Amino acid sequence: MVGSGLGRLRRRLGEEMRAFAAAAGLLTRIPIAPKTPPSPEDLRRSLRWYGAVGVLLGFLLWAVSLALRELRVPAPGAAALLVAVDVWWTGGLHFDGWMDAADGLGSHRNRERILEIMRDSRVGAMGVLAAVCALLVEWAFLQTWWIRGAAPDVLLAAWGWSRWVMAWAVVVYPYAREEGMGAALRGARRSDAVWSAIPLLIPAVMAIGNGRLSVLVASAAAWAAAWRAAGRIAGRLGGLTGDVYGALCVMTQVVCLASAEVAESWMERIGGS
Repeated sequence: MVGSGLGRLRRRLGEEMRAFAAAAGLLTRIPIAPKTPPSPEDLRRSLRWYGAVGVLLGFLLWAVSLALRELRVPAPGAAALLVAVDVWWTGGLHFDGWMDAADGLGSHRNRERILEIMRDSRVGAMGVLAAVCALLVEWAFLQTWWIRGAAPDVLLAAWGWSRWVMAWAVVVYPYAREEGMGAALRGARRSDAVWSAIPLLIPAVMAIGNGRLSVLVASAAAWAAAWRAAGRIAGRLGGLTGDVYGALCVMTQVVCLASAEVAESWMERIGGS
């Protein structure tokens, strides 16, 4: 009995480790590669680790920020380096989806033409403008975050929520294509998205412990923006695509980061008045 129980536990741990490696391999450049290519079940299970991978990315970026602070890097340069590190660690995958979605949805064409534009590897003017705007907003508010003291809860929330949103979108909305990267995630269950949300309690508890309600406000704002955007896009396309998942990730990350700093500024103003 004990031996069979330990055997099941080892198998379950092995399954979860493969799922985590699949999530990290898809969402980041972090060298956690599985020994064998992930199976369809590994990919499905990987959704439950999206939130954890996002929180891990936020923690790693915070660690980089500590090193930059020790080197006395000025705020504009530190923010630019953090943006560059983020893009490098994620391979620009989500920004690629953000640009493709901007090109397609910004074309105001019919559904078939939008999907065709999003499939095209070439980037148009709308995609370039969308990327520049997102990177500028992220850079500007990372500067503000740096000047305020660079508390880790903001990064953990922004990067954690943005990855969890993709898991949520996968299980809530149908996939709009017959094939594609996102098609491999079909069959994911809502319970996978629920499990994926558990690591988001880390920045929430940190924020409450530090009395930083702005982080909770930002999390709510990011979730509301993602919910609204996903619903509108799904209504237009009859579902979502891998590019849209990436776009939701970028949008959620930027909205959460910006909202946290704006909310913190307002709370300081109210407290000082």
